[in-house]
Amino acid sequence: MAGDHGRASRERWLITYADMLTLLLAFFVILYSISKADIARFRQFEQGMQQAFHVDVLKGSTSTNPVSGGAIVGLNDAVGPAPAIVPTVTLPSTELAPPIPVTIPVAATPTPSSDAQVTERLRQQLEGLVKPGTLGGIQVEERPDGIAISIYGVLLFDAGEAQIGEAGLKLLDQVAADIKPLPYNVRVEGNTDSIQPDGGLYPTNWELSAARALVVTHYLINVEHFEPSRLSAVGYAEFRPVAPNTTREGRLRNRRVDLVLVHPNSPSTR
Repeated sequence: MAGDHGRASRERWLITYADMLTLLLAFFVILYSISKADIARFRQFEQGMQQAFHVDVLKGSTSTNPVSGGAIVGLNDAVGPAPAIVPTVTLPSTELAPPIPVTIPVAATPTPSSDAQVTERLRQQLEGLVKPGTLGGIQVEERPDGIAISIYGVLLFDAGEAQIGEAGLKLLDQVAADIKPLPYNVRVEGNTDSIQPDGGLYPTNWELSAARALVVTHYLINVEHFEPSRLSAVGYAEFRPVAPNTTREGRLRNRRVDLVLVHPNSPSTR
């Protein structure tokens, strides 16, 4: 009896070996049986193996929710229904994604045009408004104190008068439309030729030149809606001629109203 007991003790490893072979056989049988099964059954098998061996059977796979009714393989070679397990729910991550950089285009600040550029543009826009043969015209020039727009002759006023005619108002409308958007203050300068008025409302050319400057200034404010703070008016009588008063053409040239777009750095604006 003792010999039989010793022999049985030496051969106990056969029992473990036989159990392992049985488990391997069952494992490969199951693999073969599900080789053509759908993915759902494979997932059930995977979960059963994980429950039995407490290890990840398939590395790199994501965990799946165990479902009831799946098969599990026990260490004692028993196959039975899987216990009912409450499915786990994976909540979406609350980690905020990094903000996406957004580039907002910023409009570039326009570079103001130089006085020379403004002068040339106004010359092209205004000097062609007067038809050839008219007793008068428009001249645009750059001066040390700003840009001067001279409206001379009988375009605005008849001799000895300070009332603008209908044609003169239309012309002034066009000039005002071109200079109003520009970032300049405007000085309205009244000038006359050397012939003295006949009296009446304007005893001398001082009153006449100042009246003409004021009439144009009021028109720019009341009709063209210029900001009054942008405007000033001055009369120079006959003492700032641009041509000799000895000829008719010279006197027409001196009988004028100058709209001076005052340069910001001019002493008159300080």
